[in-house]
Amino acid sequence: MAKLRGMNERIQKLREVSVTTPVHIDLERAKIETDFYKENDGKYSIPVMRAMVLKEYFSRKTLYLGEGELIIGEKGRDPQASPTFPELCCHSVEDMTVMSERELGTFTLSSRRKVHEGEQYQQSFEAPEAHILVVEA
Repeated sequence: MAKLRGMNERIQKLREVSVTTPVHIDLERAKIETDFYKENDGKYSIPVMRAMVLKEYFSRKTLYLGEGELIIGEKGRDPQASPTFPELCCHSVEDMTVMSERELGTFTLSSRRKVHEGEQYQQSFEAPEAHILVVEA
C-alpha cells in the first residue's frame, strides 16, 4: 500500500474500507421498531411508546467494531450502511428498487437480504392512534 500524504498505515486502511465499501440499505432499525410496535401496540401512550422503541433500538442495535478504529460504531450494522427510519419515512419495495438502480447516490439491498427480509417484513403495521411505520423490504 503506497503511503498517502498525511496518513499512517492504520488511517490508510480505514480510508480504503470507507472508499471501497458500497453504500447499502440496512433494515435493522426498521425490523427492531416494527417488532416492538407489533408486540406493544395499545399498551402505552404514544409518547411512552416512542421513548420505549428508542430504548429498544439502542439496546438491540448491532455495534460495528472495525479493525483499527479508535472510535467505534456506525449508523448502521457496518460501514456505509444507511439505516431506514420508519418513524420518519416508509419505503415501498418500489422505492428500494429505485434507490438501487438510479445513477447517482445508489443504495443497494442485496438480493439475498431483500428476499429474506422481504418475506418477513412485507406486512404493513400501524398503531391505531399513531402515524407509525409500514415496513417493506
